[in-house]
Amino acid sequence: MRTVAVRRFKGSEFRVQVGVSSGTYRRRLKVAKVLKDFGERVQLSVFEANIEEAQLERLRERVNEILDHEEDTLRIYPLCAACVSKVEIIGQGVLSQDPDFVII
Repeated sequence: MRTVAVRRFKGSEFRVQVGVSSGTYRRRLKVAKVLKDFGERVQLSVFEANIEEAQLERLRERVNEILDHEEDTLRIYPLCAACVSKVEIIGQGVLSQDPDFVII
């Protein structure tokens, strides 16, 4: 039997996966602290969040103040509800917990 996550998005909310790569440990920690304000860490430099466009814009602004655009990278991947339901985790880890997720 396969476990499937069904996401019920509220209003203009959508799910994103954010990955960060930084030239320095200190900047990566600062960016991680910001990202934790918006979502959940799922790997060392990967975060997932259910977020509205205004929140995403605020995330971009805060991270933009920290990143060195010559050395660092922040990638934001939007995930539709259908994509979230197809997430596979191989090895350790669990699907990000969110009160609006229903596991069936």
